[in-house]
Amino acid sequence: MKKNLKVTFVGALLVALLSVSLVGTTFSYFTDAAAQGGNYPVGGITTTITEEKDGYAVKKPSVQNTGKSACYVRMRYSVLQDGLVTVNAPANGWTYDGQEWYYYNTPIAPGESTKPLFDTVALGDGYTAADLAHLQISLYQEAVQSELTYQGKVYTDPAEIWDLYEAGFLSASSSNSNS
Repeated sequence: MKKNLKVTFVGALLVALLSVSLVGTTFSYFTDAAAQGGNYPVGGITTTITEEKDGYAVKKPSVQNTGKSACYVRMRYSVLQDGLVTVNAPANGWTYDGQEWYYYNTPIAPGESTKPLFDTVALGDGYTAADLAHLQISLYQEAVQSELTYQGKVYTDPAEIWDLYEAGFLSASSSNSNS
């Protein structure tokens, strides 16, 4: 009889724990949806860096929106061999913040891509083609939804949305690429 009582108690305890777990998960789901204001599903943006390459001279990195919602994108790059190369970063839709980030000026619709951040790579003074064997350019990008509701206010201005992200109120999609 003691054994049956123990089995019944353990079974009841497991059912209770499962019930509490499901209630917490449901509450979390509705909390996340409410924080987003219902405009887009949570996690509605995903992005990836794509590159068109032709040897080392032509390199055209862009960001593709592979998610469900339109997004704003920012990107940065670094050349790990300082002085080895310079990149030609035209202003074709990108704006440099003067510190590290290039911001794409228009929202990217699902399935669409930005224009390339840069289009050519040139050798620095004193370097030869043999030096390119160790060339590595690191790319990093982040994306945030292009329209969202936060604390009852609708945001569509990219500067305001990036400010909310920088302040820690939003999460972003991001990816890295080394080539």
